[in-house]
Amino acid sequence: MRIATLFLALSLWLFATGQFGDVIIYEGKKEQLFTNPLQPYLQERGIKFKGTCSACWRGYQATWEVRDSALYLVRLKECTCRDTDRDIPLSRIARGYPKELMATWYSGELRIPQGKMLQYYHAGYASVYEYDLLLTIREGRVVETKKIRNTKQ
Repeated sequence: MRIATLFLALSLWLFATGQFGDVIIYEGKKEQLFTNPLQPYLQERGIKFKGTCSACWRGYQATWEVRDSALYLVRLKECTCRDTDRDIPLSRIARGYPKELMATWYSGELRIPQGKMLQYYHAGYASVYEYDLLLTIREGRVVETKKIRNTKQ
């Protein structure tokens, strides 16, 4: 019984770990992205990456770029929490797209935290920053942007 309780407590602690965000290049500046727009694409195609790091359960870190009001996947790398993370060719997930892929599958809101961290939460993307830049995306196109000022909770 003790081993089962210990395993349950350990797995709850591991899943509560703060996660590495993806990277987004917005208006020429590299920022964290606290949304995972690649997940629906991967799930629909049954593509999985093995997470070997508690701060990156999804097993990859994507780099995105907003250009001409469109969202592009420009880089994908394995996420192992080591300095040896290797690039994953985009052609592995999208045949015929070796350089970049417009995110036409994605509709939703992207959260880009900005400024100082006001409050750290050891769970997912729950930490609070001075601002959240929110980009509303519809089929890979930016249709709205808004900036929200946050306060310490």
